[in-house]
Amino acid sequence: MKGIGGPVGDVPMTVIYRPGSQVEGRVELGRTADTGALVWVPASPGLVRVVAELPESGSTAQATHVRDIAVRFAVVPGSGLGILIAAGVLLFGGVAVGLRRTLLQ
Repeated sequence: MKGIGGPVGDVPMTVIYRPGSQVEGRVELGRTADTGALVWVPASPGLVRVVAELPESGSTAQATHVRDIAVRFAVVPGSGLGILIAAGVLLFGGVAVGLRRTLLQ
């Protein structure tokens, strides 16, 4: 995390998977290091909201910083590709059968 004066350490970080949905999940990541860094490996793909609670300088109040990011699969899952191909075969196969019946009548 970077503050106005540079990196800010000891900042609590939270991740919200699929924010605003019925299956929203919240995970506390921990606190940033003195360099302002925190290593995080997403558990699943989808929309993710990263929330940091930065202390405001000179007061006990905290400012909330939010960033929404999209997490994607590193590779295309085989099951998803298989479903896509099966749906295409059914769709175009059905069109071919219907067109053939229409032309033969």
